[in-house]
Amino acid sequence: MVVLSFLIAPFRRVAVGALILVSAAVLVAHVSLETLLADYLEALPGPTGAFLESSLLIAVLYSALHLLLYRPMALRIGALEQTAEALRAGEEHYRRIVETANEGVWVIDAESKTVFVNAKMAAMLGYAVDEMLEQPVFAYMGAENESMLRRMRQRRRRGVAEQYELQLLRKDGTALWTLVSAAPRYDTGGRYAGGLAMVTDISACKRADEALRASEERYRGLAEASLDIIFVIDRAGFLRYINTFGARMHGARPSEIVGRHLEDLFPPAVADRQECILRKVFEGGEPVSDEMTVPFRDREIRVSAWLVPLKDGDGEVSAVMGIARDITERKRLEEELAYRYNEARHLADHDPVTGLLNHRAIHARLEQEVQRAGRNDRPLSVMVMDLDGFKLFNDTYGHPAGDTVLQGIAAIMKGNAREFDLLGRYGGDEFTAILPDTDAEGALALAERFRAGLREHPYRVADGPPIPLHMSFGVATCPKDGCEPHELIGCADANLYESKQRGGDTITSSETSSTMGDVKLSAFGVLDVLVTAVDRKDHYTRTHSEQVADYIVAIAQAMGLSEESQRTLRVAGLLHDVGKIGVPDRVLRKPGRLDEDELAFVQQHVTLGKMIINEVPNLTDVIAAVGSHHERVDGLGYPRGLKNGEIPLLGRIMAVADAYSAMTTDRPYRKGINPDEARAELLRAAGTQLDPDIVRIFLRVLDEKGQSSGEGTEIHVA
Repeated sequence: MVVLSFLIAPFRRVAVGALILVSAAVLVAHVSLETLLADYLEALPGPTGAFLESSLLIAVLYSALHLLLYRPMALRIGALEQTAEALRAGEEHYRRIVETANEGVWVIDAESKTVFVNAKMAAMLGYAVDEMLEQPVFAYMGAENESMLRRMRQRRRRGVAEQYELQLLRKDGTALWTLVSAAPRYDTGGRYAGGLAMVTDISACKRADEALRASEERYRGLAEASLDIIFVIDRAGFLRYINTFGARMHGARPSEIVGRHLEDLFPPAVADRQECILRKVFEGGEPVSDEMTVPFRDREIRVSAWLVPLKDGDGEVSAVMGIARDITERKRLEEELAYRYNEARHLADHDPVTGLLNHRAIHARLEQEVQRAGRNDRPLSVMVMDLDGFKLFNDTYGHPAGDTVLQGIAAIMKGNAREFDLLGRYGGDEFTAILPDTDAEGALALAERFRAGLREHPYRVADGPPIPLHMSFGVATCPKDGCEPHELIGCADANLYESKQRGGDTITSSETSSTMGDVKLSAFGVLDVLVTAVDRKDHYTRTHSEQVADYIVAIAQAMGLSEESQRTLRVAGLLHDVGKIGVPDRVLRKPGRLDEDELAFVQQHVTLGKMIINEVPNLTDVIAAVGSHHERVDGLGYPRGLKNGEIPLLGRIMAVADAYSAMTTDRPYRKGINPDEARAELLRAAGTQLDPDIVRIFLRVLDEKGQSSGEGTEIHVA
């Protein structure tokens, strides 16, 4: 009601002034009226005139007062009452607004005591309204804020209105962050009467700000600790942020390069590439990834970059944030893995010695080519080739020499085949060629070129004559020989076998029903054919020869002989009975004891074997071993009757291995004896028929192989 009293006071002053004005007007009116009626009143008797004059004056005065004072005053009072009512209604309206406002309202007096708070303000602090009235504002804040609030009060006294953040204390002691909009308040005399404040709870905003700052600090920490290059570039191409690692890549600190343009940091070509990529992000508004090689100081690195647009409040891309990772090592590993993968795939499909397709790959490619030939109605030929006498060559000159021969054959095949022909090593000394769009005539022509290439490139031995190489060929063609892979391979194999039967170095195809090439055999071809022929005469011979070869190599290893000697012994073991080709079948297969003539036939196989092997170059030691393996240390052997040291060492070794194998191998006419019995026989023969030292070594070898009991190894030489 203080406000209403202040509003009515001016109207009271107006009323008093009006009375003064009315009184003055009445006096003026009285003088004028008296002048007008003077003559008339003078004509009346004395008392009557005086009475009328007084009555008239009163009436005039009343009328004047009524006219000039009462009616205007009544009107004014009515207006004031209406104004007061409107003020009361307005006051009630605004009070309700204040009481129901979602913001706190706080009014303090000049001494900073609370004279009014709305319900919202009290609730924000956890109080009832009555609890806060008359309480100083300092009671609701920590001591650290009192000095600030005192400064604010001084500013309010100077008439300053302002907005600031203030931390208040709730009733339960917890903090409440608020945004205060404060203004000064004055009394009717214009004197400072305190302050009025609108208070907004910004605790949630503060928590969000704190979370944002913590998040920003966390991510800044991550960015600074990252081993990736993290940067921000604006639309003009200037660097606005770079982390420590990224700056270090430039050999600088972040502060030294932030603000510089891309063109100042990279060569023109690299800067242009980067600006082109950045333009895509600025114009498209979408992330972009890229890989590039970037120079940093004294080296180049391969980086993988992820560029993300940064948008302002209007949704416009104002900058681009990038994360670039050094993938140089990863790329190197990827390339190495890719190389190894390709190498593994190559090895999975190719023979490691020749580089040609292997057995598995040949079959897979043949399936594909058969299907393609069927779809296109085109011819397809398959060629199978086998190196004549290669096993014996390998045993004679060693596997390294054999690998060299295989590689040479592969080179000859590649040099004569077409680019799309498929060449493979089918296994061992056998090769295969798949020839798309090739009929039998074309396949035979290619086989002849292969033969010619072999003739032109014999194997050359150091300090010895060249050794000619020969191959046998089998050719099959689709559709004549079938159009399934197994049909073509089977037919080609059959034709290859036919070439072998004809002596090797021959080309056979179903199309010609004949063979191409002469029947002149290489020395190794002859030996291989002879060993096979002897085996056909006596199936025991090949098995026995292979056993002897294994035994003598084991003895040579136990004696510490060289690899060269071991190879010589293996070849000698395989060939030591090749001379039996000249022994009649009836003698070889006779189940009983041989007579003198038959024994003479058998003893001739040593001399005949030497003569046959002599056709092969560089087999001098083999010939010596083969020619002496039936000599005895007591001089009673054949063919020369040598004894003890006169017998070549390799011959003495072979004699022990040959005797043991002969005793333990089954023959058609008798069963082989068991290892212990054979061991006993060796011990009895030691010092007479066999070299006792070699017998002792061989028995030890057998012990290691577990082929005898190990008992009775003592040798008594007569």
